Amino acid sequence: MAGRYEEARTFLQRSLSYFPKWLPHHLTLAVVYSELGQMPEAQKEAAEVLRLNLNFSLEVHKQRSPIKDQAVLERHIAALRKAGLK
Repeated sequence: MAGRYEEARTFLQRSLSYFPKWLPHHLTLAVVYSELGQMPEAQKEAAEVLRLNLNFSLEVHKQRSPIKDQAVLERHIAALRKAGLK
């Protein structure tokens, strides 16, 4: 959310090496890659989100998201949509 995507990517990749099925990190990594313009990687993470949760929905995710700043939430959802999630 702070726009420090390179730092976030490093942390998330490291974390996923220990917890490969942690859905929130795959979601966030999809956002990070999307914001960095690395669409193949963003799409790969989106596919992993769907593999881990066949019923994933951006609408449900948006409703349950802890992000309170509406502008930040909209940017987050837009990045996930750009990565291929619906």
